[in-house]
Amino acid sequence: MTVSKLRGRRSFLRNQVPFLLGRNYDRVAPSHVLNGFLCAAFGPNPSAKNIRVLLRNPDLLPEIPSIAASILEDPQHLSRFRQAMGVVLNADRRLFPSGGSVFPVSLGMVSQHLMDDGFGSEVWELACACDRNLSPRIRSFFGAPIHGDVLGQLGSVLCGDISACDPKHSRTKPPWDSELGATYARKLAALLSPAFAEAGGFAMRSSRLIALSSGCFAIGFLATLRSAEITHRRPKTWSDLSPMFVFGGMPPGRANDPATRLASKSFATVVAAQRDALREILVKRLKRRRVPASTPKTQYARVVVAGAFPDASDKDQELARDAVGRVQDAEKVADRLADALYPAGFLDRGFRRVGRKLGLAGPDRGFGSPRFLLETPALALLSAATVPPGNSIGFRDWLDEIFLRFGIILGPGQRTDCTALLAHLDTPGVVTSILRENQEALRRRMVRAGLAMEYSDGETEVVSPERRTD
Repeated sequence: MTVSKLRGRRSFLRNQVPFLLGRNYDRVAPSHVLNGFLCAAFGPNPSAKNIRVLLRNPDLLPEIPSIAASILEDPQHLSRFRQAMGVVLNADRRLFPSGGSVFPVSLGMVSQHLMDDGFGSEVWELACACDRNLSPRIRSFFGAPIHGDVLGQLGSVLCGDISACDPKHSRTKPPWDSELGATYARKLAALLSPAFAEAGGFAMRSSRLIALSSGCFAIGFLATLRSAEITHRRPKTWSDLSPMFVFGGMPPGRANDPATRLASKSFATVVAAQRDALREILVKRLKRRRVPASTPKTQYARVVVAGAFPDASDKDQELARDAVGRVQDAEKVADRLADALYPAGFLDRGFRRVGRKLGLAGPDRGFGSPRFLLETPALALLSAATVPPGNSIGFRDWLDEIFLRFGIILGPGQRTDCTALLAHLDTPGVVTSILRENQEALRRRMVRAGLAMEYSDGETEVVSPERRTD
């Protein structure tokens, strides 16, 4: 038995800690999470298998009545048609030639798969618990295409009527019971709002689908960063948790830049806090399980693991027993189990690679210490989710809003004492200087990207996407 066989197994704590980082984090991507999200919401659609045949199997003819016989009967035409549809619908065509998920431009393309590593269903449960009208909003979003909605028309042609997609039952409360946890869940759910905003002439199906997939992925990533610590510590404010300082300059930042170093230190503290929280949760679970004093040493691990984790599969329990050996102390059992489930470097690599796909962590593997950062699309997602359509908000007030909603520290803001939150990561004087420089670098980026407007009186306002088009 090797430790790698147990690494990232979610069955031990999944019923207690949502959004656990799983063993297959490398394959998770926004389109996968969106597909899992919609599958959890409406279930797999029977027509999806025909779309997969069209994209994946050149030896079979897809059973799609809307495809003209002149295309199906001509191998060259069919091959070109497959390639064209692959460019639009197959996000995994270069990575998974015989697998992967179809980008769901229609509910008829939703299929069951494991590529999202379980994030999709958990995002759905969180969002649905925070927005009881989410199902009809999604159905309306994927409804009849409007004029000029090419992707919507393509989905209607290939999949036909999707009115049979009925919403499935979901949880009725947010995943965390703590005061901050419940609030955080509602704020995370708001990351889906840009996709459901009233569509203007510029907001075509493609941009709104990207916003929806990015929102789902952002919820999964930000939740997995905090889930263990929120579950364990039951915080009331962000000051009760490890601080999340995000580099605001042009990503990924120079390795010797003070703000870059602080973002790397913040990344390390968040990872360490999650691992410590997971270990403490394991300790509590194991200590609650009473083992008779007469239990032989050779049977202690079997009894305590089976009692503490009844929902884990027999295979996972056997792997856990092998990992903990014959120790008879709950804390030692928890230490060995934590080392097996979350070995050194596992959470670091996982958070870095998942966050890199969203643009909230980096740099790419092999180019320096991992750190929190903001690629421009992720910055646009945060601004769209926090600024009401057609409105604007002062830049420093927006920094406060980002901290209050997501626990993300970008600069001093107006009301947040960020220096105190980051004091243990560096000396206060240095932290104050870094925060000011980081805030200014971010402000300039947002103005250049069209996410903020700078006025002649020196004030800067963050604007909504709709206002940017005026």
